[in-house]
Amino acid sequence: MTASGTVPRVGLTIAAPRSVPFGTVVLLDVPGYGRLRRRVEDRTARRHDGVWDVLMASHEEAKRFGRRNVTVRILKKP
Repeated sequence: MTASGTVPRVGLTIAAPRSVPFGTVVLLDVPGYGRLRRRVEDRTARRHDGVWDVLMASHEEAKRFGRRNVTVRILKKP
């Protein structure tokens, strides 16, 4: 379960800093992946506040994706 009470879904769920409300739709421009549109349904750990966490289908895919500095645009607030 996510912090917002939903079941996380690949291709939809993203964990965001506490300052971003649940339900906010964001667009990430990720080199090699294109534009990823996601909805904030979870929170990052307090010690990582300011970091965004994209849900991937597998651990291997997450390792390939790695840590990146990307542009995050807010498209729609709830």
